[in-house]
Parts: sequence; C-alpha cells; structure tokens
Amino acid sequence: MTENIKLPKDLRILSETIGKNSMMIQGPGGNTSFKSNNQMWIKGSGTMLSDALKKDIFVLVDCNKVLSQINNIHKYDDYDPIIGSQKILRPSIETSFHALIPYSYVVHTHSINAIVHGISPQGRASLEKKLKGLNWISVPYKKPGEPLTREIQKHIINDSSKKKEGLVMILYNHGLIIAGQSINIVKDLLKKVEDRLHLEPAKKKIENKQLPSLPKNWEWLHNYEELSKNEKTTNIITNMTLYPDHVVFLGDNIPKLPFKDWIKNLEPPNGSKIILIEKLGVILNSQSSKAVRAMVKCLSDVLLRLPIEWAVEGLSKRSIEELIDWDAEKYRQKMNKEN
Repeated sequence: MTENIKLPKDLRILSETIGKNSMMIQGPGGNTSFKSNNQMWIKGSGTMLSDALKKDIFVLVDCNKVLSQINNIHKYDDYDPIIGSQKILRPSIETSFHALIPYSYVVHTHSINAIVHGISPQGRASLEKKLKGLNWISVPYKKPGEPLTREIQKHIINDSSKKKEGLVMILYNHGLIIAGQSINIVKDLLKKVEDRLHLEPAKKKIENKQLPSLPKNWEWLHNYEELSKNEKTTNIITNMTLYPDHVVFLGDNIPKLPFKDWIKNLEPPNGSKIILIEKLGVILNSQSSKAVRAMVKCLSDVLLRLPIEWAVEGLSKRSIEELIDWDAEKYRQKMNKEN
C-alpha cells in the first residue's frame, strides 16, 4: 500500500502569504497544490488561502483518478478522488488542472495585474515583451474546471529542458498560474511576473465634496468616485463582466441609477446589493458578505489600473450563463459563508 504524501509546510506558508495579499487573492479565490507519486494536496473548495496555517484547508486526492475523468478514461468505477476518510471538504473546482500541470508545486492566483492584462487586447499583446525570457504561455478563457483544464492541455509543451525554469500561464479573463519543482522557484517566478506586469493605479483627484447620506443598510464604497464619473469605466461596471468571480459574487448586471431616482424608491433593481449611482460612486448593501466586499475591491483595483488606451473584452453571454447557478460555485459560496 502506497504511503500518503505529507502536506509541505512551505506550501501552507506561501498559501497564507498570498492569501493575505489582495493584489493576488480575493476572498475564497485562488488555489495551491503539491503533488508527488500520483497524490496531490489541493486547497478545498470555498476555503481561504489566508487560513492555510490555522485551519485544515487542504484535501489529499489521487491524481490518476482526477485525470481519468479529464481524459475520459473510464478506468475507475469509483470516481471519488479523495484519499482517506476526510469528506468534509471538496477539492477545489480547479483540481484537474493542478493534477495535469507536470510540476510539483502549482499556484493559481487572481492577480490584479494579470487580470488587467488578460482582459485587454493591448494588454495581451504587451505580454510578449514584458515576459520575455520566462517560460510562459497564454491561455484563452474557458469555464473553470474541466473546460479550462482541457484548454491548458492544448497549450502545455512537454519540453524537459525548460522544466527546471518553472512555468508561467496567463489565463485570459481569469488570472495567473505559476508552477515549479520547488517552492523557491514558484516564489521567484511570482515576484518576477508581478514586478513585470505591475500597473500603477490612477491617481485620485482630491475633492472635499461630501457624498449624500444613505438610508440604513447602505454605504458608499471607496475608490469608485472617479470610476463612476468616467464613461468608459461606468460602461464596464454596468455592462460587462470581466472574470469568473466577478459573475459569481457580483452578478452579471450592476445597475446604474441617478441618486434622486434611487433615494425616491429605495428599492434596488432586481434585488441588487451593488448599485452604481451616476456621477457619484457605487453603493453597497451593508449586509453583504466578506467575499462580496473582496470582489467589489477587486473590481475597483482592476479598473483603476486599466490604461486609458486599452480596450476591454469581457466574458461572452454564453460564458456568463455557464457560471450562473453552477452547482460547484454554489457549494463554494456555501462553504465560504460557513468558514
């Protein structure tokens, strides 16, 4: 009987570090893994990487069972990949690409800088120069889970001469994957990529104008004042969804209203918890979860760093429909509320 591999302390330390950095991870987003001898420790769905040192957030899975599903090899009658009796957590939605990528350590972040580049044709075009010298690939958007894994499978080149360098993947409209044979290689690549893709946020104009008072259970969000006055960013906020967690936590439609109309009725359109108030900013229902708050901040962090001359390509209507009411995402949100 094969002995179970141990969960490396260095994976837990790195997971907590990036989990506490909102430029890399927001709420329950992102995932990390370590694999050896066809076994893999992977973050559980709905857990927080920031909890990696104080909670049991990882699940041990059988890589062969995971990959048998992706490759449609019906080798196992029982497709449950979890090893042992731990059934409290489900493996991350994105377990399959962690099992597929041929490196010991795999780290997937929702890097703000990578997202900004990955949602824009101009940003994507700039990657060739910015990531020159690194072993990197870009991957077109696919729904997280098996569709994304199969897309990654098309782009991975098994070049053993480059394996010691590690691998960087820019996922369009999604984020970043870093893989390496050691934790130090992964940490080094993370820093290099973040440094090279770094974008400064737009400078906020100093205004002492006080925002109107809001009724109970509503609050103004920071950093949206300028965004709500700009036609381009207003259009993005109210008419586009940029990446999966945008859809899952903020919905596919953030309504826009003049303040006088909203304050007159006090009823948010379609029960929305987030509303753009024309020329003033964005308001949030105060009872919104920590995850929603994290995603609201993520959206402003992305838009504040979007260069003026860069166009934006959001998710297609079909891609949005695939994410809405997805059982796997409902489970992730449920687990996040309980933790």
